[in-house]
Amino acid sequence: LARRLIDTDPERAKAELADIEALTAEAIAGVRETIAGVRGAGLAEQLASCGNALRDAGVTLRVEGAVESLSPAQALTASWILREATTNVLRHAHARTVIVRIAPGGFSVLDDGSGYAGDEGNGVRGMRERATTGGASLAVRPGEPGGTTVEVTW
Repeated sequence: LARRLIDTDPERAKAELADIEALTAEAIAGVRETIAGVRGAGLAEQLASCGNALRDAGVTLRVEGAVESLSPAQALTASWILREATTNVLRHAHARTVIVRIAPGGFSVLDDGSGYAGDEGNGVRGMRERATTGGASLAVRPGEPGGTTVEVTW
């Protein structure tokens, strides 16, 4: 529109260009906020967020190990997988307790729910893709004595 108006109505073309500049600046600011949010959403913050969601559902979260045991890249991968594992617990597991274990080169989420049937839905596929992207392998299996174990190994 601005290009068509530039010769016939330069003032209106300037107004259109000003609108484009404002929208572009707003879009760039939004992208920057999103990127900053992704960078800032570390494992410690994700543990707190998932802990709140689980507590609201009547599920106890226990954390064993320290976030600092993982490198920043590993912690980012672990935070993505924790978010999805928590979603799966809340949707499918009917668990009472979730244990998150953090150790150098490893991260796992265990629940005492109804157990893993071996189906790879979108959630498990997404966790597997994120693990692979983060240079890790993912195993999802029935827990012992019950429930589900999600294990990430670098």
